[in-house]
Amino acid sequence: MHKKASVGDSIILEEIQPTIMALRFYKLEKDPVLSAQQAQQFEKMIIELYMSNPGAIFDYIIDGSRVSSSKSISPQARKFYKRVYGMPQTGRIAYVGLGAWLKLMTGIFSHVVNRKSPTQWFQDEAEALAWLEEQS
Repeated sequence: MHKKASVGDSIILEEIQPTIMALRFYKLEKDPVLSAQQAQQFEKMIIELYMSNPGAIFDYIIDGSRVSSSKSISPQARKFYKRVYGMPQTGRIAYVGLGAWLKLMTGIFSHVVNRKSPTQWFQDEAEALAWLEEQS
């Protein structure tokens, strides 16, 4: 069954393979309150995926190519994203198209939550998918 979910039209989650998901960020809210609400909705979407698939580990291709800066991510929103990043069902993460600022942020999140799963950055989704498949 093909899974697809979204937070409005700003964050889209789509199944590529049964345990490989594409997470595409199109717009991050700049207002701190809206940013936190968006992140909370994102967390809820991921928790629903995990609850409907107990025990499954999901790898992600996270496409941030359309997001220019993470400066708009409020501290409260970062807490939601960090929680998702540290969940046991969150596996390997392949980042695509992230600028220097977001690459720095993801590196910090990875270090802060002591991720055991590998993380890698790629120029395009095909390279990212090949890496995730190779790691399986």
